[in-house]
Amino acid sequence: MSKFRFWYFSTLIFFILSILITIASLYVNVAPIGLENTNVGFSSINELFKNMLPYNSTAYTISTIIGYIAIMIAAIFFFVTVTQLIKRRSIKKVDNDLLALMFVYAISVAIYIVFNKTAINYRPVMPAGETELEPSFPSSHTFLFVSYFGTQILIIRKYIFDKPKIYKPCTIILLILMVVGIITRTISGVHWITDIIAGILYAMTLISFYGCCINLKR
Repeated sequence: MSKFRFWYFSTLIFFILSILITIASLYVNVAPIGLENTNVGFSSINELFKNMLPYNSTAYTISTIIGYIAIMIAAIFFFVTVTQLIKRRSIKKVDNDLLALMFVYAISVAIYIVFNKTAINYRPVMPAGETELEPSFPSSHTFLFVSYFGTQILIIRKYIFDKPKIYKPCTIILLILMVVGIITRTISGVHWITDIIAGILYAMTLISFYGCCINLKR
């Protein structure tokens, strides 16, 4: 199987799973277990994890910091893309992998806006300093960790794969940040467990789509 076919089928599978969990969260085992009696799908399993994982301010802070790190790295790639555009004076001369990455980032922002305006679930707790209920499906931070670090791993493979002393440590660091981000966001208690799962599925859809883009002509 070619790389493109692999990423194509991965995109399709993760996209279908993302849509299924979204629809199921609206109709399966829905109950008013949220703050102010808001409805939550998969209420039994979500309530179980909520009781197991109460609010943890330390984990919440760590996951927030990791989110900023993901955005900072994304900003570096954005800067590189803009620099190439200015120097080469044509968008056609900018590396296709970078253009695809910027497109994926644009999609990630669009997904965030859509779900922020369409509240499927609200957070199970209200962190310190917040006074209003906030949408929590999918977990935007989990989505951010996985999609940004995942695509960043793929793009650095192109630029520094032939330099294992740099590539391997960078990949390991990004993977560690991703895993720690997911774990700390999960145990922070500010999301239902299905929010976390959905965040991962939507992120994997984007990573796979990016894989399709950079292997389109290979």
